[in-house]
Amino acid sequence: MKLILFATVLYSFVAADSVVYWRGDNEITAKIGGPLENRGQDHFHNTNSPALTFSINKLVDGTLKVTTLKPEDHLQIFFARLKSFVNDAGFDFERFAEDLDDLGVDLSQIGAMTQSSTRSEFGVFDKFVYVNRMFQVMVKTSETMVLYDVPDKEGHLLLYKIIELKVRIYALCNIRGDLDLTIEGYAEKVRCLLRSTYYWGMYFRTLPDVSLSHKMVFEDEITRVEKKLEALVKCIPKSWQGPGRAFL
Repeated sequence: MKLILFATVLYSFVAADSVVYWRGDNEITAKIGGPLENRGQDHFHNTNSPALTFSINKLVDGTLKVTTLKPEDHLQIFFARLKSFVNDAGFDFERFAEDLDDLGVDLSQIGAMTQSSTRSEFGVFDKFVYVNRMFQVMVKTSETMVLYDVPDKEGHLLLYKIIELKVRIYALCNIRGDLDLTIEGYAEKVRCLLRSTYYWGMYFRTLPDVSLSHKMVFEDEITRVEKKLEALVKCIPKSWQGPGRAFL
């Protein structure tokens, strides 16, 4: 009877677009607000806070399956959220800035979970370090991009694009920091970005009215970006065939 009651109450919370907080002691201790996102196959999770320690799956027969989330699960969800600010068009730094405070709180909570991970989850800390580094790069990049978001000034647009590439490179990697081979068209995306840096560099150096300080910033940024992209190119399987291969 208790199990049936729990399932009924839990389902009512899901239907109401709310989340229950589950402590693992077979008791519902609180209800916290926040939208639920349906990620296919009736899989629900709280999209706002890593305080949620379980995921809910609605099975084919209509029953609900509650799965405890591990620190690595929270990391994967947070990592996917960071990637959502980046697409082929660029880094949406304005939307990222709007969510920055919440993201910082969530990452701090995930960090605390990671610190208490068991030995069986040893690799989780390394993944947290990488995700944290990506977050810090996104923060710094968003702050810097604001300075160069003035396309009518000589060289600013290219500086903007080069600085933005740092984040776009992270979005091409998986949570271990390796090239993400599951991304559709990953090889051409990497090669396209590397070709872009080549042409941007050539063009920027022909601009006559760029200040010395801006030239120094550009050369420093493009050198870092090119090295990272060249490293990713080396990770592309040799068996891969596609446009742009002969260029590089």
